Amino acid sequence: MSGEREKLLAIAAMQQFNGSFALNQQFCTCLGVALSSVEQAANTRRWNKDAFATVVALVYFLKKLTSLKDDWELIADKSKIWLLANYREFADDMFECAQTLVL
Repeated sequence: MSGEREKLLAIAAMQQFNGSFALNQQFCTCLGVALSSVEQAANTRRWNKDAFATVVALVYFLKKLTSLKDDWELIADKSKIWLLANYREFADDMFECAQTLVL
């Protein structure tokens, strides 16, 4: 199994039933982003931390796991449905900010 596939499986296991991802150290370590940076970005803008973590995961899929798009597409779809149902007004700004965190 490739390292990318293992990473995808680890991320998928962290997805909540509703499609979101919880912002915590395990999540950030898996994605290779600093928890403090993600928390600071969310706190500064008064965004829900789990909503922003969900966007960070989506950006990670797009930037780092492009070769596995067929595998993560349904995971991402579930996250997008939850995000847009609950935080639509912040989604574009969250996505733009997350682009700077996932390198």
